[in-house]
Amino acid sequence: MRFTVLGSGNGVPSPTRGCPGFLIRGAGETVLLDPGPGTLAAAARRGVSPGEITGVLISHLHLDHHLDLAALLFARISPRFRGAPPLRVRGPEGLLRTYALWRQAYGHWVEPKEYELGIAEIESGPGRLGALHLEALPVPHGERPALAFRVREREDGPVLAFSGDTGEGPGAVEAGRGADLYALECTLPEGEEPVKHLTASAAGRVASASGCRRVVLVHLAAAVEGTPIEAAVRASYRGPLAVAFDGWEADI
Repeated sequence: MRFTVLGSGNGVPSPTRGCPGFLIRGAGETVLLDPGPGTLAAAARRGVSPGEITGVLISHLHLDHHLDLAALLFARISPRFRGAPPLRVRGPEGLLRTYALWRQAYGHWVEPKEYELGIAEIESGPGRLGALHLEALPVPHGERPALAFRVREREDGPVLAFSGDTGEGPGAVEAGRGADLYALECTLPEGEEPVKHLTASAAGRVASASGCRRVVLVHLAAAVEGTPIEAAVRASYRGPLAVAFDGWEADI
């Protein structure tokens, strides 16, 4: 299974970091994870077209984590993608209402044409996304429901964990429990309270408590650029550590 960071920033894109967006390829599936604005273009630069995408996972319904789902649905009506595989979309409570509002606003431009579309809301617990094994866990992120994910190619296979946006707490720790790679958010500068997002030092504490084998920091805001991120994480976490950039990838 390969994990690619298409956008390593947060909701304010910069010249060096796009909005959140990630790609998972494994078990014959090609899945967009939290496709914020610009994700489709970033995927195209890596040779992945809208017609190849088989799934979309959304951790929460803030704009920087799901807007390119609408762009994907729009792109998929193109005649060039006739015969595309089914598209399965999974996300938190509110996803179905969001899609219904898009249909009211955009009509047939976001409705499936000559392919199968399956959209479902999920809560905590195990499930599947096509051939991939999936587990969703609730994490704290303000008023809107937010999920973290654990993804495997096989039931007993290596684990990719993804925190989504999260504050510090048991949900974030459990999401990364023993994971082979934990994509963990790092949004806030030191001194902020890690209630809805994590500082680097809070990310280190979460990673250490989870016992994950490797960490890549994602969702990096401009406020943390140029600060000693790695040193702050290292105060608690001793395992392999990377700070993501657009295009960073790893095999799990």
